[in-house]
Amino acid sequence: MNQSLPPDVLDQIAREMLHFDNAPAAFLQAWKRGVHIAGAEWFGDGTRAGLQQATSKWQLRPNVQRLNEALGVLSSGQRLFLSAMVSFYNASEGGAMLKRCQFEGLADLGGLDLERRKVIAELVLHYDGWSDTMNSPINPFTRGYHGFDIQRVAVIGYDDRCPMTYLPLHASQSDVPDAQLIHRRCIFSDDFVLVTEGQQVTTELDTLCSGTGTILAVLYSIYGDDNGVSSHIGDDQTLEAAREVIQRLSFETGHYSRCWEISSAHVTEGTMRYLEDMAATETPTGLLFVAFPIPCSPAVGVKLIAAPWTSANLLQVEGITAEQLRQEHLAQRVPPSLVEVLHQAATADVRVLILDGDAATLDGLRLYQV
Repeated sequence: MNQSLPPDVLDQIAREMLHFDNAPAAFLQAWKRGVHIAGAEWFGDGTRAGLQQATSKWQLRPNVQRLNEALGVLSSGQRLFLSAMVSFYNASEGGAMLKRCQFEGLADLGGLDLERRKVIAELVLHYDGWSDTMNSPINPFTRGYHGFDIQRVAVIGYDDRCPMTYLPLHASQSDVPDAQLIHRRCIFSDDFVLVTEGQQVTTELDTLCSGTGTILAVLYSIYGDDNGVSSHIGDDQTLEAAREVIQRLSFETGHYSRCWEISSAHVTEGTMRYLEDMAATETPTGLLFVAFPIPCSPAVGVKLIAAPWTSANLLQVEGITAEQLRQEHLAQRVPPSLVEVLHQAATADVRVLILDGDAATLDGLRLYQV
């Protein structure tokens, strides 16, 4: 750190670094309080057990689709609080929900009680982005889909001259079995569908629906996160079949190779010498990675330990956040170019990384040598 700066500036920088080191864990605690206040049914797997066992904000993602369905029947305070929480997860979705609540500015938060105000204030104070990836939002090491989600939708026929429409069931009928939905009369809005045949529908919900039709089928739509974008993968006719598809698509430990070979041009020449020296010694590094030589080759391998290097996993395994590990590496004089590459690789759960001058470069990863 530049010692020519005034002491008060250095103190401020140190305080800010400490604050942002601790921010991910503090954000998670504030988020969990908000989930407890708002109701666990709107987040993650929708259970109190899921809330209690959650070690990552990703495990408590808001069910945006379900919230949008129910927004019209919630109290004004509950609508505003839930919409504000969603805005931390997805600014676009949260902004649209806040607009539906007729939110015009921060002064409108004055309608919340003290506990809810405290949660919003804590979330603002400790917000560090929803993703654990500290570099580019698109990690070049990430492959395949992740963050899978299954959404149950009804296929509705309402006019022979129009195509079928696909809508989720309203939350009040989410427990109705498929067999009691198919070939039943229904009413629907732009956001949800309600079965009227054999089911009770409140007058308030009835007034929100302008369409009538028949449910022809029930599908389970599979979605996956593809570098930050939710993509529709496909549909299945049963929940069990959809879960099987997700299991086949999921990249779990031991199910596919987590070894990568990339060009050494992605680090500096000094970094390669650093790794070669590390590979030549048997002294433990304590840095959650070790280097090893490749016989008869100028390449060097790196074994990444305790991957993935996400805050959720590192807090559970090492008691530190991903950013704290990054700062520890820099403090231990690990070359910055190596820190950049290793953290992106480990965030994507790479276990072995080989750096070779003859290997191909990886699109999207910074080059330090030509």
